[in-house]
Amino acid sequence: MVLANMMCLLSPSWAGTLEDAKAHGVVRCAVSADAKPLSSLNSEQSWSGFAVDFCRAVAGAVLGKTDATAFVPVTSHDHIATLQAGDVDLLLVDGHWTVEQQLRHGLLAVAPLWLQPDGRSGVWIVVRQGDETWALAAKLVLSVLLLANERTIVSAETNETALSIGLHGNWASTLNAFGSFEHIATKHFGNEVKPGPNAPWSKGGVHLPP
Repeated sequence: MVLANMMCLLSPSWAGTLEDAKAHGVVRCAVSADAKPLSSLNSEQSWSGFAVDFCRAVAGAVLGKTDATAFVPVTSHDHIATLQAGDVDLLLVDGHWTVEQQLRHGLLAVAPLWLQPDGRSGVWIVVRQGDETWALAAKLVLSVLLLANERTIVSAETNETALSIGLHGNWASTLNAFGSFEHIATKHFGNEVKPGPNAPWSKGGVHLPP
């Protein structure tokens, strides 16, 4: 789903998540505790997974530190309410997100992060409606991670947009050092990301350039 096409559906009831994250010095993400390799919490209380690393990438872009994160474990029963209440900044769990569901719950599925190869459900980047800047920040992070599969240089236009909405001054170099979408996916799913829904657009996947 293209972010621009959803802007007209947003209400002004939520705004300032990016500013709040900068003020608190942390990006809070709702994830599943037992959904390896997407997200999991081990016996040492350490989080890992593909969705976990995306949260860290967002923190790196917003705060300049990829470890400035807090993870909140959620279930299928409380994940929507947790985001609605403002207890987290991003929702990164497996689920279906129709336009009707987004409008009913006051949420916005910005873009797919990881789609199940055997179906169209998967992990979407979900934020509260009415916070266009935060939605754009998350979309920019995903786009740059995807573009890093092809090149490491961020365009001047993308950098100008990122800085204008309040991303960290070193956001691009932080993400380049963190790794590309393909690198992170390979780290958690093993081998090279095969052609399919999660491949870059250049390999027949659903992820399109910004």
